[in-house]
Amino acid sequence: MKLKLFQELKEENANNICPVLRQSIQFGIAYHHSGLTTEERQLIEQAYRDGVLCLITCTSTLAAGVNLPAKRVIIRSPYVAVDFITNTSYRQMIGRAGRAGLIDSIGESILLFKSQDRPKVYDLITGPMKKCQSALQVDSKALRVLVLSLIGLKMTHLGSQILLFIKQTLFYLQQGIDIFKNKIEIDENSQVELTQDQKLLNLVPEEFQLISEALDYLLKNKLVKVQDKAEGTLTENVSTNNLKSLYYCNFEITKLGQAAIKGNVDLDIVDLMYNDLKIGLKNMVLSNYLHLLYLCTPYDLANNLNNIDYDIYTHKYGNLDEDERFQNKATSKKVDEFVVKRFYLTLIIYELWKTQNSIWKVSSEFNLDRGFVQQIVQSAASFTSGVLHFCENIDEFWPYKNMFSEFTKRLQFNCSSMDLIPLLELEGVRLARAKQLFIAGFKTIEDIAGTNPDDMSAKIKNMIPPVANKIIKSAKILKEKIDALQSEADNLLLQLSEITIIN
Repeated sequence: MKLKLFQELKEENANNICPVLRQSIQFGIAYHHSGLTTEERQLIEQAYRDGVLCLITCTSTLAAGVNLPAKRVIIRSPYVAVDFITNTSYRQMIGRAGRAGLIDSIGESILLFKSQDRPKVYDLITGPMKKCQSALQVDSKALRVLVLSLIGLKMTHLGSQILLFIKQTLFYLQQGIDIFKNKIEIDENSQVELTQDQKLLNLVPEEFQLISEALDYLLKNKLVKVQDKAEGTLTENVSTNNLKSLYYCNFEITKLGQAAIKGNVDLDIVDLMYNDLKIGLKNMVLSNYLHLLYLCTPYDLANNLNNIDYDIYTHKYGNLDEDERFQNKATSKKVDEFVVKRFYLTLIIYELWKTQNSIWKVSSEFNLDRGFVQQIVQSAASFTSGVLHFCENIDEFWPYKNMFSEFTKRLQFNCSSMDLIPLLELEGVRLARAKQLFIAGFKTIEDIAGTNPDDMSAKIKNMIPPVANKIIKSAKILKEKIDALQSEADNLLLQLSEITIIN
């Protein structure tokens, strides 16, 4: 079984394996952290569940997030980086030990700590659980997204109705007493006669302040627009610059706001993304994929990238063809550091895209953890899907629709060839196995569904009949779905043609 794990890890990395795992697996020991690819982590997790591995050293992420029961959990330090571990995280980690019905009725957890941390550890073990908090915190993006979604989904369009909705949330119940306290005081003995507009503005609840700030943000960023003021309320003389007036306004989502919702785009980067895509239309380089991949590179990854190896960057940039160096065209001014970071990440994706080398090889060339390289590609796949939906809702970006359509799937499967993508959708088939199937002549779902386990096992090295049978079964199920969809499409076309003839 250990040999099988060893072989599977090698297959995932183009016949390469980490030197540490090469030595430790034979003793039933492995490590698990973000430096490994998703496939490597899954293989190690399954090997532990099957008893092939008896010990895993890991980061807090595995202990907190994956359903991986253990007999014993040892925490070597009560700190995660420089922060003392929270009560919730600690209980989540030790909850892996002795999970009922999975490992044993009894489990052990051991926490190692320094003597000066004894009071903190005592509070950690005996203290109460942290209360659940709403994600709609004051000045948070979440509140803006909620307000935009309410308007975009046409659940409400009036400022006062938005407040009524917010009053039903956990956020309001938790924070209402302290933050939403009505502080409006009207002096009834005042000699100043108020206009109807002033009276209405004075009636706006103080709670509306947070909502009005979110609406003001959406208005300034052209994500929503004021349709009109509610009938029988404020006159046209009252400007929407007065945030209280928004309480009486009807709102309508703009095309930009709708695109942001459909693409699930961070509201803080909508304007930046729009401008990048607009500039791209004027200066797009279509002789290669590099420029399009740059537009598919997530902004947040570039923001979080701490260091660039400029020796590698210079070498990779120097090896680009003349038409690939779009960043250097028609400009001699200094390039912003953010653009350099984003382009560096694009070069990593482009290396995988162009050469279709393994993540192992590309990570070695850029001196990065292979898990980080895979994270870049998977984040780009998710981001590209968002960009595609964003473009579909902006008329001027219609050229991008076809250009980005193929990108999402290729990025999703680590920039694999389009020929391999149908095979990668089969259960239990990863990149190494897909290449074996393709080379052996099983190039389509139909080819696999029409063969038998013995024939497939004979043509592919190290494939046993049970594994072949599982792949063939998956192909047959997928083929049935494809045939059903094709039949449904044919019926729809037939109905349309009959309607056309009648008319």
